[in-house]
Amino acid sequence: MDYDNFNMRVLLSLMLICFVSANLSLNEFQVGMPCSSSQGFSVTNFNVVPYPPSTCDPQAVTMQGVFNQNACPNKITILENYNHRQTNQQVINIEGCFAKSQSNTFNFTVTPFQCSSGFYNMQITLTEEPNYIEACWQYQYYI
Repeated sequence: MDYDNFNMRVLLSLMLICFVSANLSLNEFQVGMPCSSSQGFSVTNFNVVPYPPSTCDPQAVTMQGVFNQNACPNKITILENYNHRQTNQQVINIEGCFAKSQSNTFNFTVTPFQCSSGFYNMQITLTEEPNYIEACWQYQYYI
């Protein structure tokens, strides 16, 4: 038996498994992409369950990140764009102040308004009055 060849196969198999596992983890925890904001809050993890949605059921969202400055955000706004038209806006009031370098997790529910087949772009903003956008994140899907 050629042990060098066998060891190489085992090593390559393990590397392939690690690569696939890392790729699956990234897809599981990073849905969407950033949009324009002051970057007062850096999103490090954004997850939507279920993703991609296949129905009009509510979506559980987790947005984790770190504050880059002292901040007192007071709302999370969810803009729903259906087939490239804004069709709904949800506002979730929040309370609390955060210090620079403090991490936080925001958990909330997105309830789609349009329940028709088509293209959806959901834009999430973390805002401090008077309209100072600390963070912005968006994700898309088709039903």
